[in-house]
Amino acid sequence: MVIHVDRTAVKAKSIPSKAVLALEERTPEASVLSRGWVTRHWLEASGQDGVPAGFIVDRTNRIAWMGPATHIEPILKRILRGEWNIDAARTEWQAKVSDDSVRLLQYRRDILEATVTGDVATASSLVKQAETELPSALGHAEFNILKLQAIVDGPDPDDHATRFYIEASDRFPTDVDAQLRLAAVIVRDMPLNIEALKAVLDRLQRVERQWRSSTEADRPFPIFQVRLHLTIAEAALRIGETAECERQIERASLLAHDTRLDDAHRNVAADESARIRRLRQEARIASRSGMAPADDPSETEGEN
Repeated sequence: MVIHVDRTAVKAKSIPSKAVLALEERTPEASVLSRGWVTRHWLEASGQDGVPAGFIVDRTNRIAWMGPATHIEPILKRILRGEWNIDAARTEWQAKVSDDSVRLLQYRRDILEATVTGDVATASSLVKQAETELPSALGHAEFNILKLQAIVDGPDPDDHATRFYIEASDRFPTDVDAQLRLAAVIVRDMPLNIEALKAVLDRLQRVERQWRSSTEADRPFPIFQVRLHLTIAEAALRIGETAECERQIERASLLAHDTRLDDAHRNVAADESARIRRLRQEARIASRSGMAPADDPSETEGEN
């Protein structure tokens, strides 16, 4: 299973091969996430969390191996030489991918699909089912992010979402990507909730302090640092800490010139910095006219 289906099809046609390229049927009721029968019963059921994913089926129609697609060639050679032990391979896979992890993956995809389609009730129901069936679910960052989104999308989310954000953030203090994605839900979807934004600012500033006290080699890749600075900048702006906002934008701008970043990441950093500066400028103009913009509570009092 591959990411770029059309590109793979073109490549397959350009080389002589006896291989068969099969495309998953897109039915009218197909999932918005392109989760057809093969995706659900092969990819997700195998416990593989993404594509490209590989499967080798032997002459007796047994799955001889599954795993990263980049590992197929050496495994296939061993199978063709008769050196492959399917039972041993299956035992090894089951040791790495438990039934619970497969079930949690399926729940995560179902919750994400409900969220993408705006079915808040189903997303919330699936979160509760997963927590009941799999008590370990909250130990996984992705599940926490999906649960926070379901809470934010639900009725009267403010207090509940803030509490859960703090709990989830505290579960993954060293997981930079989890910290940023949890914070993004609050900043993006609860821009008027001052308490939630203060919690985001507190936790991300804590992450930044940890980075600054570490060696350069121990710090995350620059794009994560850029994302951190820009997320802090927006949270600070929305609660009225304009000086902190400017400091963080400046730090992000400096990092955006890091030679380890590709052009796409530099463009993202530049665009996000410009967007946050526009928000700040709009807030200043609105403040002078005596009216704060609807999405920026930094110039109002008592708004929550």
